[in-house]
Amino acid sequence: MTKRIPDYVPNEDDNLHTRLVHALTRYDRQQETRKGYNPYALGIYMQTIKRIEYNTTQGIDLRVALCKHLSGRLLDCALKACGLPKATREESRY
Repeated sequence: MTKRIPDYVPNEDDNLHTRLVHALTRYDRQQETRKGYNPYALGIYMQTIKRIEYNTTQGIDLRVALCKHLSGRLLDCALKACGLPKATREESRY
């Protein structure tokens, strides 16, 4: 029996970095029990967070930056952590 990972509840003091780290770490913990899990995925996710943060400092909209670097369920987890609605089919195809 797998242990349930509690949802991260962001508060108003959390910045973008904290929200994304919590969301992507939680996603990675859920994936680690599955067949074909990549043990290096968490490091890749952290690099992706840096790219997303860089894009937002360059003036790119947060939603566009997330859609550019993430996809599928991982994208939906990140959007939810940032308080944005789930990705549309068109956004998932970036």
